[in-house]
Amino acid sequence: MTKKSNQIKLKDKTMKRKKDDIKQSKLKHLFNTFSDKPIFYYPICAKITDSITAGILLSQIVYWGQNYSEFYKTDKSFCEELSMGLYELKGAKFKLKQMGIIKIQRKGMPAKTHYKININNLIQYITKHKESQKLKRND
Repeated sequence: MTKKSNQIKLKDKTMKRKKDDIKQSKLKHLFNTFSDKPIFYYPICAKITDSITAGILLSQIVYWGQNYSEFYKTDKSFCEELSMGLYELKGAKFKLKQMGIIKIQRKGMPAKTHYKININNLIQYITKHKESQKLKRND
């Protein structure tokens, strides 16, 4: 290859990189403009619940529960925050309650939904999942 063709290739790569940077900048601007903030997500939560929706909700509950032993949040707030429909949220809440990972109570007037994580059960589910993964690898 000639020196000139190498320069052209280098120039093309530089131009492509600049275009990609501009696209990334535009995307970031759009997210900021529409106030879309990233949500907290642990993939292990989806694995232990066998549900992406319950995993997303559990990850967010873990996030909020880190600062408070118990917290309250409305269904509307969770739906908006996680871009879930009400029935998706209710199904995910039911699954997490059924598994014994979270405790949900309505308190106060007007009533608010309070969430509390059963840390021992969550640890057990994660540990069991990790142990089963080790067994699968050893087979």
